[in-house]
Amino acid sequence: MRKPIFCSNVDIRFYFDDGWTKAELDDLCMQGEVHVPYPQDLCPFFRLDRSKQSCFDVTRLIEAASEVHRGFDKMLYLTDVQYLELLNRRIP
Repeated sequence: MRKPIFCSNVDIRFYFDDGWTKAELDDLCMQGEVHVPYPQDLCPFFRLDRSKQSCFDVTRLIEAASEVHRGFDKMLYLTDVQYLELLNRRIP
């Protein structure tokens, strides 16, 4: 089953409530892995572990997603793939 992806202005988020698992997200990584930055949150989510220089295979990621929700509409000229590539390479 395909699941939604949520984007903030700094990262790509995958919520537990949407059914994402660490194993499936780690499998979509070209390098590194995902982690849960705030496990105490009411709605915990996974994101890339930047300390391990993690990054996704965006082509495979977009195939696994049902839709991409953007937190900010400043880059509407980018396709979802282009937008995910941009966030995928961002180093906080």
